[in-house]
Amino acid sequence: MSHEEAWHAIETAHPESMTRSRASWPRWVRAVWNVAVKSDDDFAPVPRVDEPILHATQEARDRLRTLAWTLGMRERVSVLAVATVLLHRMEREGSLRVPCPERDLVLDTGIRSRTTIRAALRRLHGALGTLHTDSYDIAQRATSSFEFEIPAASGVVRDIAPPSFHIPLAPTLPGELPPAAWLVLVSLDLRVGQLAEDVALKAQLCPLPGEVSGWTRRQVLRHLAHLQAHGLAQVSADGKWTRPQALPTLESASAEQQVVRERISLERLVFRERASAWVLARRASIAACQERAQRWWAGLDAGERALRVQRLSGEFSSLSVWHQQQRKRSWEERNLRRGVELAQRHAAWLHAQDRREFERRREERRAWFANLAQPLRQAYATSWDEHRHRYGYPTFADERSDPR
Repeated sequence: MSHEEAWHAIETAHPESMTRSRASWPRWVRAVWNVAVKSDDDFAPVPRVDEPILHATQEARDRLRTLAWTLGMRERVSVLAVATVLLHRMEREGSLRVPCPERDLVLDTGIRSRTTIRAALRRLHGALGTLHTDSYDIAQRATSSFEFEIPAASGVVRDIAPPSFHIPLAPTLPGELPPAAWLVLVSLDLRVGQLAEDVALKAQLCPLPGEVSGWTRRQVLRHLAHLQAHGLAQVSADGKWTRPQALPTLESASAEQQVVRERISLERLVFRERASAWVLARRASIAACQERAQRWWAGLDAGERALRVQRLSGEFSSLSVWHQQQRKRSWEERNLRRGVELAQRHAAWLHAQDRREFERRREERRAWFANLAQPLRQAYATSWDEHRHRYGYPTFADERSDPR
């Protein structure tokens, strides 16, 4: 049974039977149905998904379904395919935020146009989740990309659907499935047979909710027949469609898919070679600027340098805790782009200090910290902890009382 059928059986059972289950649907879902789904061995082996991830992706699928009905048919298919692949990836990796390189999505969805992929990601931004463009670093363009994130589950009790949506990606299946045919496959169930009209509604391949035209029915039947010819779907005598317990997969990429993979590999090779030349030129420019700045600083007399240090130190001390943290973070990111090893530089600076002068400054800082209000001390300590953890600086045993 599906969970709706099981709950209907409980509600219509003898009044004196299953009284505890009937008393609370949320409790029955949480303590009976979800537990039964997790322990059911009749389904094909699939990766186990953490419950918070599963609840979040299920809520995302609800939002996706609402969004899809507002789109035209052509755009709807591409948006559904891209979103379904991303949600599968989140469940597979156990994370609500995953990378979404356009070239990977070309390989995973079967959509050949990166322009279409890009438009689908932009359409999903805000409606399904958040497309993080700041995760792409042009200085590390070979290893970074945009990332997509969905919010955590709302906490509403939901039934966990049986893991029938864990369908292999289209390029790994026989038949050179277009995105629409793959969405039809994803909509099929293992046990409950569906008519072609029901499949069309579930896959959202009809123009409007509840309206299946003759053309839509013929298109879905064509996809179903294609799936059946490659062992990916089966039909009963009364015309209801299901998918097999185990789906056949390709041992190696098909000829067409191999062409796509070679094209993507070539694009990435050209992209990274261009990136390497760009990075080298950028580093050379930064090094030249840094050398000029060091020569300028060395040319100042000691009194001028002391005045500038005092003025800049005072400006930094006058900033709020949050602005100080942002300023330090911008400096550290700049140093990282220059190739500076932050922990090594810190250790070298520490060993080069005069111990008496270091202890004098340490006592001054200790007294300054002790005279701060408690909320401000906590804010500074939290900011320093986060900064050390982010950039790998060593911690101190008395870091709460010895802020350096």
